[in-house]
Amino acid sequence: MPQLTVDAERCAHQRIADSRCRACVDACPHNAWQLHPDGLGFDTDACDDCGQCVAACPLEALALPAPLPAVADTRPRALLLACEHAGLPDRAPGASQTAGRVRCVHGLSPDLLMEWSTHHRAEVLRVATGDCTRCERGPRDTQADLAHRWQQLSGHAALHGQQLPRWQATTATQWQALARQTDQPDPGRRRFFGAVVPSSSPGGPSLVAGPTPHTSGRTRLVRQLQPAESTQAPAPLWWVAVDPNRCTACMACQAICPAEAFCLHPPQHTDGTTNSADQDWTMEMNRCTGCGLCIDLCDSHALTLHGPGTPRPGPPQRVRLHSRDCPSCRVRFLTPHRTTPHSPTEVAGRCPACQRGRLPRADRVVQTRPYP
Repeated sequence: MPQLTVDAERCAHQRIADSRCRACVDACPHNAWQLHPDGLGFDTDACDDCGQCVAACPLEALALPAPLPAVADTRPRALLLACEHAGLPDRAPGASQTAGRVRCVHGLSPDLLMEWSTHHRAEVLRVATGDCTRCERGPRDTQADLAHRWQQLSGHAALHGQQLPRWQATTATQWQALARQTDQPDPGRRRFFGAVVPSSSPGGPSLVAGPTPHTSGRTRLVRQLQPAESTQAPAPLWWVAVDPNRCTACMACQAICPAEAFCLHPPQHTDGTTNSADQDWTMEMNRCTGCGLCIDLCDSHALTLHGPGTPRPGPPQRVRLHSRDCPSCRVRFLTPHRTTPHSPTEVAGRCPACQRGRLPRADRVVQTRPYP
């Protein structure tokens, strides 16, 4: 049986009916995850706990026990990682666990690597893999692709004043030589200190009893990469663009967003006064985890999701929302400032519900319970 655990309430398919999220389906090399018309299915017999779906899940709904890292007490201090096809000899008979060895390096999230690097003060990641292009799991990327994305992530961290260890490909022979100098944690001491040593910071790494759950860690990742207030904000890892000419300001995206990346506040005029009737709608995309819930929920197709590596033109987006009274239902609502009307009914100033003749998305949201 696989060790993979699923938190169904975090899953996009549990939160929104007909969600288009395919993160786990596309990541799984053995087709253990399958998207059916009636929902998401999982074949436990096909799963081998490689972790690729765990690293891909934007809502942290999937988890595996985190492997035990190996740290070489060298100069520079190195964190050792090797996949099961790296050409290393099998672990010694009777050994319960071999530090630094994982099923697949593609199943390790950047958040977990950052946590290990910070906790063990690693200056370099020494990674040994087999030929990813010939692996039976058939990952879409090679180690070179992982190293390139890690370099991009290091650029974001540098703008935040952090320095991530550099990624260095390592042969099996080099890895074994470094492993002889490891200062790997003892599982027994790890359990003991986990009971008595608190976390160094609220969102930082901690010593915990037993194997800690490993998720994609998207929420903590983007929080760690938020720039200091005194620095210029870099382009976020994920960001959503809003088309004001399509948006109806129904605010469903703001209600469903688990990262609270959409914010409403009264606009401030040049004389310092505010107009409480109108609102400024801002997108704090440095909080965005790229889950895509807002995209699936928006039935006016006003939102577009952009991923890592896509430059964001200009400063964070801000949309002015004007307050109006609907002539049909007498309800006050907000509408974006547009250059062109979205529909003939909108010229009459009707609210989104009256434009449709029904309540929006009455059958689309499954549950919106917030989670930390």
